[in-house]
Amino acid sequence: MKTAQMARPWYDCTAMSDRTGKQLAEQVLARLPDDATVEDVQYSLYVADLVRRRSGALDSALEGGLDDAVRDGRLVPHEDLAKRMARWLRK
Repeated sequence: MKTAQMARPWYDCTAMSDRTGKQLAEQVLARLPDDATVEDVQYSLYVADLVRRRSGALDSALEGGLDDAVRDGRLVPHEDLAKRMARWLRK
């Protein structure tokens, strides 16, 4: 499959965590070009499922509000993450 074809959005992130595996597969297959290989299908399904699971995890993490999520350790502010990364890279 051509790179330009892969670059276009082939999934809809809205309510992705509410979709079943079959619905997700149908959506991915409908948007792939006719010349897609089995490997293209496998990779597209893998990425779409990963996005779906992460979307659900983010929804769960944000339940109760952003401030609660940060305070409870479910999310890390960018500034704190940058400090952590700097320490990790120095080691």
